[in-house]
Amino acid sequence: MHNLLAVLLLAAAPSVELRTLDGRTLVGDLENCTATSVRIKTADGVTELTAEEVWEFAPTGDREPPRSAPESLLVRLTDGSQLVAEKFSVREGKATARLAGERAVETPTSGVADVRFAVPEEMDAQWQEVLKTEVTGDLVVIKKDGALDYLEGVLGDTDEDGGFAFTLGGDTLSVKRQKLAGIVYFHKAADPLPKAAAIVSDVFGNQFSAAEIKLEAGVLCGTTPSGADWSVQLEQLQRVDFSQGRVAYLSDLTPVRDSWTPFVSGGRLPKSVAAFYAAKRDRSLEAQDLLVGGQRYTKGLSLHSRSEVAYRLDGQYRRFQALAGIDDRAAGLGAVRLVIRGDDRVLWEGEIAGAQAPEMLNLATDDVRVLSILVDFGAGHETADHLNLCDAKLIR
Repeated sequence: MHNLLAVLLLAAAPSVELRTLDGRTLVGDLENCTATSVRIKTADGVTELTAEEVWEFAPTGDREPPRSAPESLLVRLTDGSQLVAEKFSVREGKATARLAGERAVETPTSGVADVRFAVPEEMDAQWQEVLKTEVTGDLVVIKKDGALDYLEGVLGDTDEDGGFAFTLGGDTLSVKRQKLAGIVYFHKAADPLPKAAAIVSDVFGNQFSAAEIKLEAGVLCGTTPSGADWSVQLEQLQRVDFSQGRVAYLSDLTPVRDSWTPFVSGGRLPKSVAAFYAAKRDRSLEAQDLLVGGQRYTKGLSLHSRSEVAYRLDGQYRRFQALAGIDDRAAGLGAVRLVIRGDDRVLWEGEIAGAQAPEMLNLATDDVRVLSILVDFGAGHETADHLNLCDAKLIR
């Protein structure tokens, strides 16, 4: 029996792809994971990395996008964890969020920031405004005449149907579940929570801020900074991100310089033409995913010749990494000259062509105040010069 169990555990050893902050990629079996280290067994042997070296890891193979039921609730904890719950209940100050996979996360209501029950996407901006409202009590949020409105009071326990006891002006009311758009808990200023070591995401859309992590019998589990317990079966794992503020994607930053110059100038170009050739964030020039080397990327920049963008780093980042290649949709055409400078110093310069393999960039940017990227005309002038900088990011 024990031998059979050992065989089953060995067979279930998850294969993961791990990326480090210095640009390496390791593929192998995940042997251990904690808040301070990750151990992976590759074809070359066992490698143990500190958490400070790891960017992220995820199971190998295609991962399905996060899934959740249409009636799911979004529970946000004070430590930044986001839970996609099937049910949310409160009893004597303890909140329980029931998740897919027969899991439950329990925490005092002091650890819950808000619960979004039924706010349509078109009301998202209104919901965000409610969350920013300065109040001195808990909020019940309702939909009224096509808009969100709220009452301020004290939230109590839930009933069997998920409605809330709500004390308002000394009177305790019963707020029916079907009337709720959401609830927001009021929290007095408190000492900062411990820093999360990683963000653990699963295929159901849950994102756990993980202060503690351990791997036990095919389950990754631990606690959040606010003290809530969490767990994810490895076959339902989407991603574990250790970067925690150490990675900044260029597409999430605002450039200090952003220009495009046509190959043939003269006269004022229509705004639609200038808009088409302007730098694009997290998509190609043709409003699709970045596609290079047969691989699709959700993060990055798309630049047409002759374009230049620049970002202020102020010496805060030590490396710039990106995969540079002509978009596959150019069908082998396109050629640009790429020049990357740190202040007045050239960090990398070379030709990028659609007929060649993409170029992996991993450049030192210590003490660089301004990083500039020039996509100049290449051998084909400007024909199909759709350069993608996939996963373009800065590392602290």
